[in-house]
Amino acid sequence: VLPAPRRSSRVPLLDTKEVLKVRNDDSVKCRLTARGFLQRENIDYYGTYSPVTTPASIRIVVCLAATFGAPLKTADAASAYLQARCTEEIYVALPRDLHLEGVNLEGANCFRLRKGLYGTKQAGRGWFYMLSKALIDCGLEQAPEDPCLYFRRDGNGKIEIALCTVVDDLLGAATDEIWEGLMTDLQKRNIKLDLQSIGDAVEFNGMRIRRTGDHAYELHQSHYIDEVARA
Repeated sequence: VLPAPRRSSRVPLLDTKEVLKVRNDDSVKCRLTARGFLQRENIDYYGTYSPVTTPASIRIVVCLAATFGAPLKTADAASAYLQARCTEEIYVALPRDLHLEGVNLEGANCFRLRKGLYGTKQAGRGWFYMLSKALIDCGLEQAPEDPCLYFRRDGNGKIEIALCTVVDDLLGAATDEIWEGLMTDLQKRNIKLDLQSIGDAVEFNGMRIRRTGDHAYELHQSHYIDEVARA
């Protein structure tokens, strides 16, 4: 927490905004976001592109799961954009009526971000590189055709895990033991996961997933069709 004189005049002070979202269980989620449209290209940020996997890569993972008779697994990162470290100098204004236990805010008017914040231009890019590095450190190889598609082979050269990512969502084809081991390794590398999301795949990227046999999976969007019909 910094007072105004310690912030360089060339660095803009970003306002913040609270975004509310009503969940399916009627609880309300509040997320503090930065008004990143005030950032200047090549001054406050140098890149924004953050890739996501392609539909073809998702089908490859599902196809490998069906071929080898492996279960499809999913996991979700918790508040993904807040996990990656900031490489640029970013300041955000203190939210109104903010009180932090044990922190004296007298004379201070801004925070300097050490990690990402939703709304900043580079938040998605920083998260992608953090997750990608963690997966590679866990022994997975990035596919040259898709930077969000990963494979890992066992000692005999057989694929033991295939995985693709869409921002903070992971879909993988692997046994329970291998998937749980990967999740543990990711958490050791400071990737915070929503533990309740780790398990058998039921839905991914808007598609429902159903296992119909030892070597068969069904993907459908019937729920989306129903929503469009009702609208």
